[in-house]
Amino acid sequence: SDVSMNQNLYVGGDVSMNQNLFVQQNLDVSGNLDLDGTLNVEGYAIFQNDVSCNNLYATTQVGIGTSTPQGNLHVSDTSNCYFIIQGDSNDLNESAHPYLIFQQDGAYNEAAIYLTNNEFNISASMSNNDGGYIQFRTGTTSSNSTNSDMINNITNLTEAPVRMTIKNDGDISMNHNLFVDGDVSMNQNLFVQQNLDVS
Repeated sequence: SDVSMNQNLYVGGDVSMNQNLFVQQNLDVSGNLDLDGTLNVEGYAIFQNDVSCNNLYATTQVGIGTSTPQGNLHVSDTSNCYFIIQGDSNDLNESAHPYLIFQQDGAYNEAAIYLTNNEFNISASMSNNDGGYIQFRTGTTSSNSTNSDMINNITNLTEAPVRMTIKNDGDISMNHNLFVDGDVSMNQNLFVQQNLDVS
């Protein structure tokens, strides 16, 4: 039957269950977790090894490979870290694709990164006055999230200078020089605030 815990649950080995597991506070599993049902954690959830379950719900934070998650979902590894989104995993449905959807202002789908048939797409579409813009920013500073006061400090990213903007009508605005080694063909306007060099 289902298992319900009213306090923290710390497991130093593997966990294997055929039913649902409810933890009202924190869950820390240092071994493997194999669950045929639903995992519901009202505190934070930390997994140091493999996790398999039908559904996972956590009220605060989920850490995979880290015991100190610094975001809603924190995936960490001492070596290369891979975050995989896979669509059409059985290679039987060519209309199925992987999507990363960005929602805001409630549950409005306003931006996405996704893959279609041989096409990688970056999309922004919003119903506000300016519509959906895509901005490219680059800077020269970093923030250290290992310091407690820097965990949510991403101003080095959000306030980095805008180098290029693609507007909702297709116009492209460049805030610096543009160097092109080849032909240029466009169906919309191109605005360059400094130099344009096309070879």
